[in-house]
Amino acid sequence: MNLSKLIVILAFIHCHYKHLNLLADAMLEDNLNIESAVLRSNYKSFYNVLDEVKNTNEAPLTKVKSKSESFANSSLVKTREDDEFVFLVAGGYRPEKNDFAKYVVSLRLVYMEDEYGFGFGHFCGGSIISKKVILTAAHCLTTRGSITLAKNIKVIAGTTRRLLRNKQTQELTVASVKLHPNYYEYKKIYDIALIKLKDELDLNEEFDGASFWKVDPCLMILGMEM
Repeated sequence: MNLSKLIVILAFIHCHYKHLNLLADAMLEDNLNIESAVLRSNYKSFYNVLDEVKNTNEAPLTKVKSKSESFANSSLVKTREDDEFVFLVAGGYRPEKNDFAKYVVSLRLVYMEDEYGFGFGHFCGGSIISKKVILTAAHCLTTRGSITLAKNIKVIAGTTRRLLRNKQTQELTVASVKLHPNYYEYKKIYDIALIKLKDELDLNEEFDGASFWKVDPCLMILGMEM
């Protein structure tokens, strides 16, 4: 689908869901090309929701009373409980405890978090490998040869819920990003990157660094965007 068709669709939807119009506006801004992959992903997610609405006649998003302080300042608040979402990963489930996900962090775009509220800037996950270093995929930090600037990223640790803070949640700014020197964007080889934090994570029993495997076992996939 080309951009013109996308704008037409979003313009039509705007009369019912005004928040979707921000995607059309953002995609017309040349200076947001670094985040274009994120915007395309957001659009795809909204498009899937709209297909569901078409079949159920149920509005997917509306303004409701917030469950967190950050939601109170945001106009983009979902009505559904997290537990009512349909998991799109085969065998996927939300962990009751943090044992499996305690080393997973959420990477966020600063301007999206500031503008629309906690959780709406999420674009990728990462793993804690030390108090100041996060391991992630290089494709998360690049678009069309451009690397997302460190100042535009923040790291959220200590929560398994993308949209909810808790008493363990930490928000950290990024000092620098480093891609694997042999990473090739179009073939996605050597798809590894490191994020160095300005301050150290406060690690504890609730969340900690990931262990490095010494054998070749079956591994569990973790992520907030799934």
